[in-house]
Amino acid sequence: MEETFAEMLSLYETLYADVSTLSADGYLWLSDDTGNRECPAFRARINRLVADVENRALFFTLWWRQVDDAAADPGIRRISQPGSHHHRGRI
Repeated sequence: MEETFAEMLSLYETLYADVSTLSADGYLWLSDDTGNRECPAFRARINRLVADVENRALFFTLWWRQVDDAAADPGIRRISQPGSHHHRGRI
């Protein structure tokens, strides 16, 4: 169970890191070339993608917030090793 949870949390983090990078790239392109008509269209597509990802991941976030602290503790201790950036309040 703990390994499955750690994998799920790792996938969640990777997903958000990738979406954040894509979103930032869209903003950079738009701010670099405001006259290019493709930039706002790309930015709009990215905004829709980000909204879709956030809507799909919302259920994980809501579930995690409802997990009892005592039940969540073993999973948190296992993944909260040095070098890990996981903690309960971040999600």
